[in-house]
Amino acid sequence: MTKPNHIFRRLIVVMALSFSVICAIAADRYSVASNDWNQTSTWSASSGGASGASAPVAGDNVYIEGGYTVNVNSNVACANLSIASGATLRVRGIDLTVNGTTIANGTISFTNSAAGTKTFIGRVTISSTGTWSNTSNAPITFRGGITDNGTFTAGTAAQTFNTNSQTIDGSTAQTLPSIVITGITLTNANTTGLSVTGTISGTGNLNNGTASAIGILNLSGTPNPLTLSGTTDFTTYPNTVNFNSTSAQTVNARDFYNLTISGARTNNNVTLSNGGTIRISGTFTPAATFTSGNYVTTNNTVEFNGTAAQNVPAPGTATYNTILQSPEEA
Repeated sequence: MTKPNHIFRRLIVVMALSFSVICAIAADRYSVASNDWNQTSTWSASSGGASGASAPVAGDNVYIEGGYTVNVNSNVACANLSIASGATLRVRGIDLTVNGTTIANGTISFTNSAAGTKTFIGRVTISSTGTWSNTSNAPITFRGGITDNGTFTAGTAAQTFNTNSQTIDGSTAQTLPSIVITGITLTNANTTGLSVTGTISGTGNLNNGTASAIGILNLSGTPNPLTLSGTTDFTTYPNTVNFNSTSAQTVNARDFYNLTISGARTNNNVTLSNGGTIRISGTFTPAATFTSGNYVTTNNTVEFNGTAAQNVPAPGTATYNTILQSPEEA
């Protein structure tokens, strides 16, 4: 090979690589009409610009704005997703993947069918003007956590948290159906409380509270709302776990900071620890009447192991083992 030919071939390779890099750069797509995601008349390459831009693909940043409603009727993906106040993204029974962050100042709704896979790889943020509406009860997979400062309606399907350790936070009290935590640690840092109406299950770990968020976890699922096979950290920070169903529930043997059992408890519908030991380092707040009439207490132990003074509720006619540890022993 002559030297000029060698240089020419290298130049061709460099030009090809440069072209690939340019093609890989994410494009920005802005809604300029209420229409289907896959229609070029829906999109512009600039905010408020002329329509006719190509429909967004997996590497593109998508901005739903101008008060428009964009309908997703076929499988789509994008990089980052932003929905402006007054605008709406309506997702039907298809596959949707957001590879980056999702910011909803407007509305994202899941309608018509729970079919399809919805995966949010980056953090989902619902602002004070934003709405997350899952009226189709679609199962959702989160890999970047949730910040909820607006309106979050999750439907009834299980919400899965996997791949990356994540945090649920925000200033709005949030309600989720069943949660599945797979192989990661999920932390509840919602400042006004996270309520789970079904079960918390899976192979992952669950932490309640952080240094800046008290951590209130309300569990109303039955009969056993907490079947997670991983670890639970309910003691590092002053947090509260509240079993608050009026139906039968089991409080499994775990360590708690504050443990609350609320609701109109009758007919032996609370099983404490199911033969194990519940350790409480903060406050134990049982339902109004802590008697054998509303607690199944056979072979159960409630251990008060706080490092400060604790109030032990009068057992009434209930029968259970109580262990009191001094601060030095805890």
